[in-house]
Amino acid sequence: MTQAVLSWIRFHDNKSQPFFKFLQWRVWETQLKSSPGTPPPFVAFLGFCVLAAVDMTADDTLNVTGSNYYVRLNKLLGKSGRGRPKGFEEIDRVWERLNQWLRDDLQGEFGLPTANNELYGRHVGYPISQAIMRRTDVEELPDFFRWCGLEPGEEDVDANYLQQQLQIWVARTTCSFSGQIRHVFERRRQQHIEQIAAIALAHYQTWDGSTTTRRGGRTAEIIIQLNRTGRSFELAFHPKAPPDFPEGQYGTVQLRRSDDPDWFEPLNKRFVQQWLSGNAIDLQRDGYRVYLGARRIVPLRSDVTSDLGGWITCNRVSLGERHLLLCHRAIKSRVEVYLQQYAESGWRIIGSRDPIYADWVCFSNVRITRYAQSDQEELDCLVPVHRVGIRLSGGLKLKQGVWLQGGEPEAVVSAEQEVPVYLDDVEIATAVSGSVIVNLQHLNLTEGTHTIRVGSQQRTLAISRSGNNLLGQHRMKLWGYPFRRVDVTQFQPLSLTAEAIPSIEKIPSGQLYIAGTHIIHSPADLPPPRQHLLILPYGARDYIILGRHIGELLKPQLPTYLPEWKADNYLQGYKQIVPFDPQWVIRVSHRGNFILRPIGRPKEAVPTVSCAELADEWRKWARKRNLKRKLSKRHHARWLQYCQIARDDT
Repeated sequence: MTQAVLSWIRFHDNKSQPFFKFLQWRVWETQLKSSPGTPPPFVAFLGFCVLAAVDMTADDTLNVTGSNYYVRLNKLLGKSGRGRPKGFEEIDRVWERLNQWLRDDLQGEFGLPTANNELYGRHVGYPISQAIMRRTDVEELPDFFRWCGLEPGEEDVDANYLQQQLQIWVARTTCSFSGQIRHVFERRRQQHIEQIAAIALAHYQTWDGSTTTRRGGRTAEIIIQLNRTGRSFELAFHPKAPPDFPEGQYGTVQLRRSDDPDWFEPLNKRFVQQWLSGNAIDLQRDGYRVYLGARRIVPLRSDVTSDLGGWITCNRVSLGERHLLLCHRAIKSRVEVYLQQYAESGWRIIGSRDPIYADWVCFSNVRITRYAQSDQEELDCLVPVHRVGIRLSGGLKLKQGVWLQGGEPEAVVSAEQEVPVYLDDVEIATAVSGSVIVNLQHLNLTEGTHTIRVGSQQRTLAISRSGNNLLGQHRMKLWGYPFRRVDVTQFQPLSLTAEAIPSIEKIPSGQLYIAGTHIIHSPADLPPPRQHLLILPYGARDYIILGRHIGELLKPQLPTYLPEWKADNYLQGYKQIVPFDPQWVIRVSHRGNFILRPIGRPKEAVPTVSCAELADEWRKWARKRNLKRKLSKRHHARWLQYCQIARDDT
């Protein structure tokens, strides 16, 4: 378009008006009589003028401010100078004719005119009014998204929601949008407001979490991942890697892309210690920057948008959604007071066994259920942004918009006033000022599509049985984390920090083992016989492990060298995989004594022979009388039952 317009402009001819061709529309006026929809011949030129307005921004090379429209226009025209180009004062009547064509000739068929010179005056007012968002405004959108608490790729973000938040954001004294945007919202020009929200949505849908500075530099985030380990926690730092970010030396560290191209490999523990000590992490290379600012409180949400898994950093808490809060002990008491006022009861505080986290705690099961207020800037991330709408949280999510039947999510509905909540046109709850949480698992939803509606807002979700065609046959997603089958016995979580789970291990408490038999719907996905992880206490010469079926017996091979477990200090014992459900362990001391111990609550012995090769040895140990037993009455009676089975089966 630029070259086409320039070819019609005649600055080299000083005897004529440079914009002469765009000021002549007699032929077009004649065409309108037979075809009112014929576009004007000056539309491209007016678009050229708007392009200069969109490009208005601070530019050190021109030594101008963002308010100087003519410098930008002259640059597009290929001229130098800061003043108004010759003949440009005639352009006002071109804009007025465009407005007349839209309003009178077409009777609003193509929309009503919006160009005006109210804000910036004659000549420049018209094009600037059509540059709804300048480049500087677009550059501020990532900060707006962060203020909203948004992460890239959230499903329930639409133009209506962004319009609500823009109205709040523009009214803030810290808003850095241009005066043009503020003017639109102050005058409540709904058509322009909707256009701004649509532009913001388009940029959000392609946002990768990075920001661009006015000098063209790019900044990517470092995401904090918190992993719960029982009653403890630990952190990992994952730098994002947008497509244009190169690998190589960033400051003092070599960054390489991981198996997932959207991420660099995690930073080592010294950076975790650096950040915990109150220092920002700032890694730079040739205009690219990977950054994590120093903070004393960090909200985290369950990861449903990336492939990290676990709990990851979010910019702000969301009303009604469960979060973790990583908090420095210096502000722990202030956070407790805040949660007592605005959060649902049931939150608790946990620490970490690792000494590097000595000054930090984690608040778990935090759910802000009321619109909170705080005059403490440091706690601003705990104040949910006002958000009228419907969000789906948790559940067994198989892919976008689809949940497993029996694993339906919670619907978090927020509203400004009392309003009924409908599911498939049946009232199921009432939302008041704040939020209401509806657990859809309690509603026995049938397979298929369902619609939740509150006021003018609605949200659709699909419920699927296991094995349904909605899920596909080769790949699945659970809680937003994708899995693929590695072989007959293993599934590989496609997460940067996850490893394939061997089927011969007992899964730790709080973790999930995916067999996928029904989800992938393939008989080849049947898991092998269940295996168990047993911890054998140090200090014995040998061990004999018995199961409840005759023949279930294992004599572990103990290491003959200084084993790795000495360094692990893992519960002060050997890690031993047992191919059956263990019931008893017999420890053979270095003096040759045999000591019997139960494993948990032993079950009754079964006279079925599971392994003929070891059946006689199992009977021998089950009948052994010279065992030193320190058993409760209940465990003693159970051992006698094992002895009886061993005698009766011979």
